[in-house]
Amino acid sequence: MDKHLLHLWDTHRGLLRRLKRQKHNRRLRLRIVTVTREAEEYATELSRRNWDQKCNELQGTLGFKRTWVLLWALIDPTTTKTKSCKTTQNIAHRFEGTDWELLEHIKQRYIDDKTNTDCSRAYTGEANPALDEPITTEEVQHAMLSDKEHYTRKGWYQQRYDTEPR
Repeated sequence: MDKHLLHLWDTHRGLLRRLKRQKHNRRLRLRIVTVTREAEEYATELSRRNWDQKCNELQGTLGFKRTWVLLWALIDPTTTKTKSCKTTQNIAHRFEGTDWELLEHIKQRYIDDKTNTDCSRAYTGEANPALDEPITTEEVQHAMLSDKEHYTRKGWYQQRYDTEPR
């Protein structure tokens, strides 16, 4: 909660308490109206800033679950997850175009993904033909067997505590 907004509402509450004792104080009533209006304007500005900040956080996170959960909540916040999924499916079925066009339309409308996805830079290092050879199944098996202790529970425990598990 924002401290300035809390201060405005505390002021509002205090003025209302004073108004109970001074019912005919016109300046007090005008002050209450002014503080109320200021609190509403500040709350609107604060919510707009929070929404802009949330949108900036979501840029480039289309692959994350929380982005799509937020999208489903924006479609209809009063329904359940199942209902939101059905609504999303209906939108997808009614969309005239390919699946790729639908995803692009959703990105542009709700997320506005502006990340740089250009990965077409050429390699500038020395050529190494040994690295360009395809990976063989023997190399994969050797790598799996050599790292087996690390990925098993026993290996993880030994690595972390340098003792045997109980």
